[in-house]
Amino acid sequence: MGGKRYGVTIIIPVYNTEKYLKECIDSVLNQTYKNYEVIIVNDGSTDSSRNIITNYTALYSNIVLLEQINKGQGAARNQAIKKAKGKYIYFLDSDDYILPNTIERLYNNCEDNKLDLIIFDGATFYDSEIAENIKKKPRYHRNGVYNGIYSGEKLLELLMRKNDFFVSPCLYMLSKETLINNNIFFPEGIIHEDELFTFQLFKCSERVAHFDKILFMRRIRDNSTMTGRNFKRSFKGYVNVFNEIYEQYCDEITTLKDYAVNKKLGHIYMNIIKNYTLMDFKDRKKNRKIIKEIKKIGTQNNYFGRKHGYVITRAYKIYKLLSNLKKKINKA
Repeated sequence: MGGKRYGVTIIIPVYNTEKYLKECIDSVLNQTYKNYEVIIVNDGSTDSSRNIITNYTALYSNIVLLEQINKGQGAARNQAIKKAKGKYIYFLDSDDYILPNTIERLYNNCEDNKLDLIIFDGATFYDSEIAENIKKKPRYHRNGVYNGIYSGEKLLELLMRKNDFFVSPCLYMLSKETLINNNIFFPEGIIHEDELFTFQLFKCSERVAHFDKILFMRRIRDNSTMTGRNFKRSFKGYVNVFNEIYEQYCDEITTLKDYAVNKKLGHIYMNIIKNYTLMDFKDRKKNRKIIKEIKKIGTQNNYFGRKHGYVITRAYKIYKLLSNLKKKINKA
C-alpha cells in the first residue's frame, strides 16, 4: 500500500449522529500528537452526518471519508481496518470524544514498550435528555492497576477475575499488524460484535500493558446500541458470539481450556437467557431450538452456578422481580 504512512489510524463509524459528530471529530483534531489519519465511515446515515464529514475532509487532508450502505459498526470498522495506513489503530465512536493528549500518551507507550495492545480507562457522562431516566452508569474505569507488561492471555485472566474486562474497543489502542497477522475482524450483521473482537484481540496479543488514566469519554444517550431494548437483535448477537468463542477455544463439548474462556462464555450465556426471556412469545417460539442447544451447553459447563445463580438463567423476569423486592426490603 503506497502513500503516506502514519503512526496511528483513528477509525470512526458514523450512523445518524449529527448532534454529536463535531465534538467527536474536534476532539481528534485537538490531539497533541499529529502524525495520524482519521478514517470516517458513513454507515448509510440519513441525517446531516455526511455533510458534516465532507466539510472536514475539504479542510484536512488526513481525514478520509468512506461510504457504505447501512451494515452496522462491525462492517464499517472492518472496511476502515483494510484501508488503514497507521502502525496502530484506535476506534472511536461518533457520539463520544477523547481527551487532548490521548493519542500521544498511548502511541508513546506502545513504541517505548513494543506493545501489541495498550488498554486504558474511560468515564461516562449522560446526555442531558436522558440523565434522569437511566439509574446506573456503565463502568469504564478499572478497579485494579495492572503494572508491567503481560501476555494478552494473562492480562485477560487478571482483568476477568477482578471484573475489569471491558469489551468496548474505544478503550484500546492496538497494532494493525496483530489484527492482520491473526485475521481478526469484527463479525458483521450483528450487535455486540465487540464481545468477540476484543476477546480475540487479547488472545492474540503477546505484549499488553495497562495505562491507568482516564482518556476516553463515553456518552450515555437514548437510541444507542447500549441503551436500546431490541431483545431479538441482542439475542442473535450474543448467540453468534457464544458459538464463535465456544468453537474456537473449547476442546470438547464439556471441556473448557481456561478461566477466561469459561467466565466469558458464562457471561454471554446469561445474556442470551436474559434476552430470550424478554422477547415476545412469537420470537421465543422461533428460537426454541437454538435456546435448547445453548442451555444444553450451559448445563454441561455449570453456567447456572454463577453470580446470580440458577434463577437468572432460567427466568430473567422472576430474577428481576426478586431483585427489586430485595432492594425495597433493604430500603425499608
